[in-house]
Amino acid sequence: MGHISTLKKAALAVAKDRKVIIPSGFEVDSEHLGDPARALLRRIASSEAPPTLREKVIAVARKELGVKEHPANSNDGPRVHEYQATTGAYKQPWCASFAKWVYIHAGASNLGRATADCTTWLGYPHVSPSAVKEGDAVLFDWDGGDVDHIGLFVRWVLNGKTFNTIEGNTSAGSNANGGEVQARQRNIGEVTAFIRVL
Repeated sequence: MGHISTLKKAALAVAKDRKVIIPSGFEVDSEHLGDPARALLRRIASSEAPPTLREKVIAVARKELGVKEHPANSNDGPRVHEYQATTGAYKQPWCASFAKWVYIHAGASNLGRATADCTTWLGYPHVSPSAVKEGDAVLFDWDGGDVDHIGLFVRWVLNGKTFNTIEGNTSAGSNANGGEVQARQRNIGEVTAFIRVL
């Protein structure tokens, strides 16, 4: 297989992945580039790459912003119940259930060890603050004991110091059992571990 047919084969794979329409007359085995192949390359260049799994995690989480317990302070409610279905921990604090629900709905797998108990998430690989990426999990501790809470890392605000998250079951009045899905800004000093689930 020559260079042109190798290029055309790769272009065909990208086109199928991005659901780009293949021009009539396109031939993979020909060593001639030709107008159909040029048209396909232009279509690919103007198409958008599909979102990464990490981008999907944050997009799914963002759609949940503002979801609240009903009634307040109940660890319950129609949408909260859906999050809790992923862990089976109904009417219990639901930050980890939310995180697992987000990962599942974004298309992640390998979530067997993720339960409603935040400490179980410590079994995933840990990453340093310099290596943390969008969509990684963040475990928090505010009282010096066990892990108190989990959120999803979005981005650094001040590199290595403060960062944005999306978290379930939080609020300004209660970091770890606040009853709402919120975007929060956190400090590195609150972090027990950054966790690589994906």
